[in-house]
Amino acid sequence: MAAQILARSFRDYPIWAYIQPRDEQRLKLLAWVLKRYVRGLLTKSGRKRGYAFAVKEKPSEKLLGVVLLWRPSSSGPGSRELQPWQVVRQGLLALPFRFGAGVTHRLLAADSGEEKQKDLLKPQLGAFWYLDYMAVDCAAQSRGLGSRTLSLCIRQAQAERDCPVLVNTCSEAARSFYLRNGFSEVGAQPVMIGGRQHWWMAFPAQSLATLSHDTELSHDDVPVKLTLQLAEAGSPGVPPLR
Repeated sequence: MAAQILARSFRDYPIWAYIQPRDEQRLKLLAWVLKRYVRGLLTKSGRKRGYAFAVKEKPSEKLLGVVLLWRPSSSGPGSRELQPWQVVRQGLLALPFRFGAGVTHRLLAADSGEEKQKDLLKPQLGAFWYLDYMAVDCAAQSRGLGSRTLSLCIRQAQAERDCPVLVNTCSEAARSFYLRNGFSEVGAQPVMIGGRQHWWMAFPAQSLATLSHDTELSHDDVPVKLTLQLAEAGSPGVPPLR
């Protein structure tokens, strides 16, 4: 279910349209790749390098969103990538056979472009958290849930280590969302990756006082509690990905 929420949210994302131009195949590609991506983060090794958060409504425990966040690392710009053995274990080597060499080439090119830009920003930002994916289920959007999710995620991350939180997007709507929620653009803007404009933004360190500590919100006009919970393999928030 986690991979499906991510896939639906990023189906029309410009960089994924570049990676897989065929609309009818893009959702399948996203679900397949992101399922393995999340599953890699849920391994013991993966949890040391990043978080896979499940955003759940209470008391129903309904999964409303997913956040993938990578910890700061001094090992260089490639620190967020899965280790080679994880790539093999999660079956990602089957990508070119399942979706074609062209799709694989464009996916790797886009990822390489992002890593190069992170490398360029590292002298300016120092160590940083990297917000790789954040998605709210389509049925739960436009109710302020995204802003609350982002606030909780940043608060949890910076409480562990007070570093900037970096994000990049090629969506104008997402760019506006992050700017409204305390992010500022960093470096020369925009950056061209895969023929698409990308905007890179950072939420500054030592900004915990600016974040709301209220976990109450209204969802479908019913007051609920929102929890941001680290997902464990097989947890209710993120079911086993099959």
